[in-house]
Amino acid sequence: MTISTLTSSIELPSAGLDSSSLMWELISHRFLSSVPLAQFRCQPETRTAQVITWEPVILPLLERLVELRSTPEYERWPGADWPIQAAFLDASKFTERLPATMKTTPYISLSDDGEVNFAWSRDGMRIDLGFYGSGTYSFYGRDKEGKEWFGDDISVASPLPKELAALLAG
Repeated sequence: MTISTLTSSIELPSAGLDSSSLMWELISHRFLSSVPLAQFRCQPETRTAQVITWEPVILPLLERLVELRSTPEYERWPGADWPIQAAFLDASKFTERLPATMKTTPYISLSDDGEVNFAWSRDGMRIDLGFYGSGTYSFYGRDKEGKEWFGDDISVASPLPKELAALLAG
């Protein structure tokens, strides 16, 4: 059985999205076939393939990106730079690189300079990732002892640095 033969129970938002939309890009065959099976769980495990419900860890993150991307023009912040579609696509592509051992998922938000931001904050630990749509991301990380990590222009095809992945797993 392959993942691409299963259907998703997600409802596609209709606000401003067409067949070449961000949502299609996010949950296309290409994305689903690249997600490790460990990120899915079957409910219940004894059912046949036709009635299995897959609940990926990543799907809520993709839904949040779609929600932000489809914000109507009149609800956007006046005077702020809205992220370009490439920033949302870079952020969605990066979700494939998040470690499967994460204890918490990021809070996804937008900054007024056009950045899509992933942020984790827990027990004195902080990680921020920023996507502008250039095919790269920047990061800042700090552990509870105050040790810091910085990075700019990291390819969205690259995983998180192992120190940051360890913080998310801890």
